[in-house]
Amino acid sequence: MAGPKIIVQGQWDDTADEWAVSGNWVNVISSNVKAIRYDQGNRVLWVRFDGKGKPDPEYYYDNFPQTLAESMYNCGSMGEFVWYIRKMGHKGIKVK
Repeated sequence: MAGPKIIVQGQWDDTADEWAVSGNWVNVISSNVKAIRYDQGNRVLWVRFDGKGKPDPEYYYDNFPQTLAESMYNCGSMGEFVWYIRKMGHKGIKVK
């Protein structure tokens, strides 16, 4: 595994489980995904995509298991992971 594609900002050096519990947005290194966030209390994954010069669209994925969110934090490709979770039946709802 290539390791997490997370942009470290300031003191951000959390592990996947610490990130999932924190509820913080974290910027990622990806050509399509700009940032991810996990709301542990509501089991919701938030994904902010790159709008490519237009406003950045945001989607949320309801009833999303924390273990899967932690896997996304550590994945090798954010874009591929989004396609993977869609194939698993997690359809995102556009909020912005």
